[in-house]
Amino acid sequence: MKIILRLTSLLCLFFTFSGNGYSQITNQATNPPRLTHQMTPDEYSRRHEIGRSFIQTDPPAGEVTNLAEFNRASGAVVAYPFGIPLSLIREMAKDAKVTTLVPNASAEATVRNLYTQARVNLDNCAFLYISTNSYWTRDFGPMYITYGDKQIGIVDFPYNRPRPLDDDAPRSMAQMLGIEWFGMPVIHTGGNYMTDGHGLASSTTIAYTENPDISSEEVNQRMLNYLGITDYSVLADPNNTYIDHIDCWGKYLAPDKVLIRSVPASHPQYDAIEQTAAYYANKISIYGTPYKVYRVYTPQNQPYTNSYILNDKVFVPIMNSLFDEQALQAYRDAMPGYKVFGIIAQPSTPWESTDALHCRTHEMADMGMLYMKHIPILGNAPIQSSYTLTANIKVYSNEPIIADSVLLYYRVNPNPLTPFSPVVMTTSGGGLYSATITSPEAGSTIQYYLFAADNSGRREYLPFIGSPDPHEFYIGTPLTAQVDINPGGLAFTAMKDTEESENLTLNNTGQIGLNYNFTVSTDINDTLTFNLSNSPSANSYNSNTFNESGWTTFTVAQQEEVSNLLISYQWNTDDYYTEGSIWIESPTGTQYRAGAAQLDGYYSVSCPDFIGEPMNGDWKVWIEDSYGDGGHQATNIKVKIIKLNPTGNWLSIDSADGIVPAGSSAEIHVTANADSMEIGNYEGLITLYSNDPEEESIQIPVSFRVTINTSSAPEPLLADCIEVNPNPFSDKLTVSLNSMNESRLTLELFDIQGSGIYQSIQTVTAGEQQLTIPASNIRKGLYILRVTSGNQSETFKLIKL
Repeated sequence: MKIILRLTSLLCLFFTFSGNGYSQITNQATNPPRLTHQMTPDEYSRRHEIGRSFIQTDPPAGEVTNLAEFNRASGAVVAYPFGIPLSLIREMAKDAKVTTLVPNASAEATVRNLYTQARVNLDNCAFLYISTNSYWTRDFGPMYITYGDKQIGIVDFPYNRPRPLDDDAPRSMAQMLGIEWFGMPVIHTGGNYMTDGHGLASSTTIAYTENPDISSEEVNQRMLNYLGITDYSVLADPNNTYIDHIDCWGKYLAPDKVLIRSVPASHPQYDAIEQTAAYYANKISIYGTPYKVYRVYTPQNQPYTNSYILNDKVFVPIMNSLFDEQALQAYRDAMPGYKVFGIIAQPSTPWESTDALHCRTHEMADMGMLYMKHIPILGNAPIQSSYTLTANIKVYSNEPIIADSVLLYYRVNPNPLTPFSPVVMTTSGGGLYSATITSPEAGSTIQYYLFAADNSGRREYLPFIGSPDPHEFYIGTPLTAQVDINPGGLAFTAMKDTEESENLTLNNTGQIGLNYNFTVSTDINDTLTFNLSNSPSANSYNSNTFNESGWTTFTVAQQEEVSNLLISYQWNTDDYYTEGSIWIESPTGTQYRAGAAQLDGYYSVSCPDFIGEPMNGDWKVWIEDSYGDGGHQATNIKVKIIKLNPTGNWLSIDSADGIVPAGSSAEIHVTANADSMEIGNYEGLITLYSNDPEEESIQIPVSFRVTINTSSAPEPLLADCIEVNPNPFSDKLTVSLNSMNESRLTLELFDIQGSGIYQSIQTVTAGEQQLTIPASNIRKGLYILRVTSGNQSETFKLIKL
């Protein structure tokens, strides 16, 4: 290297490590004046100073990989004074380390006091004594790499602003962290850079134009040498703004996913933005498939793409706009399984279209990470007898991988209830692991993810989020199953202590095996509803409405257990909405946070923690503010406690799961058993789950009538059969019968949900006769006609056209 850092002695002389972070005891620099995101007139006149004092080093040795933002991080790096709200820091510090750059001990004490007041978890806070010119840690911050023999280092660059303190911060961080620092001679900025963690990266053209002394080819070569970037996409800025930062319009979400802003067709940058989206839609990712391009709507230039990914959390800057929730949903759709938070800026440092949350935060690499590299099989795979999947696993903690912990989880042609099956991956040495899957039938879909664990306590999935968003490939061209079930509803009648059976016909008219599961329910929901008073006004309390205002309790007299509990409310909050939450506590003391970090709006929340608890007694509901200044109110509050009234295990099915080959059918035997049942009418529900993409679940209502059990057979009421015509019907139904004697006859018509549509009680005489049911006002659909006399009945399945 051109510069050699003698860290061993320097670390002992100049700084120490403490349990809560790092303390450089000799640096007593005063807090510098804060600069804006744009260059000041003075800075603009000193652009020639950019990179003047930069120290170039030799590139890192061996294979180099630039870690992506969505790789595992130990935490985040922020600079004080802050450009982000304390509520964001508090959320990050719940389960990750927040490292704060402060100029000296006095500033650390100030920040600790702020964190204490804001209830930030100080156990997850660290401090580095590094003076900075600004809080844009993304722009001047380090680029983390792996290199050599499982080493992690920092690559630095001349910051594209004449800000010497900011520019020197990454080198100081490397010294204090005790890792190698590499100086890459490419003027750059973090807000104009994103990488997929596999050698692909993107920036706008200022990556070239701000390096006028070297060619674009030389820039690319240096990006390869220092960061391992083999494919560098350098694009014109479609926003056409002064800053030309890529995070103002795009973001890698995964190695094969990219988020691009969208605007109305009337927007002046519409064409340029759409061309950029089309570029990525046609670009091949490291996985060998085109990028999956997701869009977030930014009609007023909202900075929604300027977000920050911290492990399984995504923090999105929002603007108190009508489009905020739509933006958050765009992230949820693109990143299933991640927790997506909308973050409102502090009034003193508002989000801007060219400067938002991502610009003001930076990840801190996990120095002991468990790193898995795997190029998945995706899309249409060639048809073969088996598929072998391989992964390269590196352990940076120097702790061994737990034996048999490296697993491949997969499932074939899954329906919503299909579990993943684990297969132990075997090692061939050198961190290489593999597992083989026997190929299912051509056209099948396979979903899978990987898992590994080491003795440091680290547990990692690949994809990062695991089962909510698995890799997926097809055996040749993907084919689909298509389900048809007949009938769409069942009606049983049985005498007490007897049973009646009927078949469901499950047809697969698709091209691939139908993977099905049935569930059965015979419980009846009974809902108790409680209307609560509005919570105290947003400014009438500080921390807790129950302790401060006595809001509120309600009493349940019933003795049964809770089957489910729902709370719905209108939520009104302030700019610090992440600090507010609404809680509910059961009579046994179980507490559940029903809502937290919610924007203004109407919410209906299920509270599963209360399932199985006794409902009798006093319940509590209250609002908390974690900062201690109020600002949140709930109105129009309803609590619904649902109890299940079991009607007995009278409904069963003989084949709860299975596979129906393409073009085939299966008879599913359904039984209604009146053993020990009371005389009366019962309702049940059969739910079919399948891998038919058009109908993943179908509900089949079931009615069951239990009648008296006579010791001797009753005299027949009717002839051998009753005829109901026409079927299908339109305007009317005609019931033809030959009665054996005079009797009272009941005609009942039910829809597929079991609701009564028509009922008529008539006296019939002996002999042949016809009864008419008017049907002109009945909707199209499937119906069940029940003809009853005394203890006897017959049912007919009918279709209205």
